Formats: sequence, C-alpha cells, structure tokens
Amino acid sequence: MPIYQLSCQHLSSSKLAELNKHLVTFFWQGANSSHKISLISWDKICTSKEDGGVGIKNLRDQGRALGAKLVWRLFRTPHLKWARLLNQKYLNGEDPIQIFRETNPPRGSCLWNFMLDCRKIISDRLTWNLGSGDKALFWSDSWGGYKAIENLHDFGATGVLLESHRGPLLNNYLSP
Repeated sequence: MPIYQLSCQHLSSSKLAELNKHLVTFFWQGANSSHKISLISWDKICTSKEDGGVGIKNLRDQGRALGAKLVWRLFRTPHLKWARLLNQKYLNGEDPIQIFRETNPPRGSCLWNFMLDCRKIISDRLTWNLGSGDKALFWSDSWGGYKAIENLHDFGATGVLLESHRGPLLNNYLSP
C-alpha cells in the first residue's frame, strides 16, 4: 500500500486490521504459504528497536503522524496553493494558527477532517516564544514552554472576569 493513502485520509478499523493481517502473515510466513505461529505480539514488533522491538511502523500511528505533518505544513507554509485553498475554505482566510484554536471547526472534505483529527498531536506540543505578546492568547495558549493557564487551574468566573477586563492576548497583561 502506498504511504500516500495514509497521509491524506483515515483508514477504517477494518481496513487497518486487514492490512495488519497481511503484514503479520508476511512477517511470520514470508513467501511460504505454510502456517507459522506468531512468537511475539504485533504490538511488540511495532515497538522501536531502541525499546526492544523490531521497528516496524504501526500503520495507525504512522497515518496520524502523516496527518499531523499536513497540519504543520498548513501552519508553517500558508503561502502554498493547497494551504491557501484550505485556509480560505475552512478558516475564512484567517491566521493559520486558527487550525489549533478553533474549538468547533467546520467539517468538510476527507482531507480536512483527517487533518482536524490529527491536529491535537501538534497543538499539545505547540508553545509560544514570548515577544511582544500580540499573538499569544493569555489563557489558552502555551507560552514560554509551560502549559496553558486554563489547563493548570479552574479559574471559573475569575478567568472570565479578567479576560473581559483586560482582553484575550498576552500583551494585554504585560506592563509597557
């Protein structure tokens, strides 16, 4: 199976199971059609060599990593035609960072839906290096390498009151 298919759409559980079955059969039987017993679990075989496995890629994880790569490319190279098309259609031409910030983004094509499902892989590791603070959101962005404030404590009404008073951007809270 070409890797391209994994990079642009989810494969169903049944399709992944079928492909994994072919991989297991090939790994344990090779070209022979004789039945052999699996001596190690497939999960262990898919573990990296450094962790004691064989290093064969898990197709589900590989597909999600390729989807996350598309999300990263949309964010980092918004000038490319495909990125501009998706940005205009689904993010209304706003800053590409919106793919991480949208809480209820529009569903659309198979590719877009796949990217939305994979974006958490990137957003969980995305952090802002502080400059002027005019892009980072005070409450919901990770900045300076720390978790987002909203994930540290339950601020409830206090957080809403502070944001309504000072604004959502980090530079609203910094002294001039």
